Amino acid sequence: MGKIIAGFPCIGKSTLGRRSDLNIIDLESTKYKYILDPNIKNLEEVKLNLNCSRNPEWPQNYIKAIQEAKEKYDIVFVLGKYDFNMKMVEENIDFLIAYPDPEESQKEDYLERARSRNNSQKFLDIFSKNFEKWQSLMASLPVDKIILKKGEYIGDAIERLGIYGFGNDKESDEESKDKCFDEK
Repeated sequence: MGKIIAGFPCIGKSTLGRRSDLNIIDLESTKYKYILDPNIKNLEEVKLNLNCSRNPEWPQNYIKAIQEAKEKYDIVFVLGKYDFNMKMVEENIDFLIAYPDPEESQKEDYLERARSRNNSQKFLDIFSKNFEKWQSLMASLPVDKIILKKGEYIGDAIERLGIYGFGNDKESDEESKDKCFDEK
């Protein structure tokens, strides 16, 4: 059974999910939340700029997909959004939350990441306006947290914490967890 990691935007979930040599998936929520044109190739370009109808099966269709993916993958990256993550807590889904360290100024770095992946201007505006608020909401969730250091992506953090190794010898999960996680 895999670990579920709900992640802040632009932490590198999709990049790791696309690597064929890893047993990791980025379970992008957009295709579960909305009824999309099947010809859309790059979901990053349409986030928060959708003229699509909401899928009436949301969020249960996404929760079901997460539970199924957890059986197949070592790590399942999912939407890191407070309301949805509280729904996961209410449904007793065990997960970690990953977000940038609020103690370090990282907003401009994350906005540049969003620009480089071709997010819409609407996404950039909303992301910029809500960056600190979203960090605060993630910090308030009653789950274990992965705090990303300045310049770090999720792949760096999960390797640093021993959650998932990329071929290196790592400390045991318990030793790593004792040293690196914020507890509930």
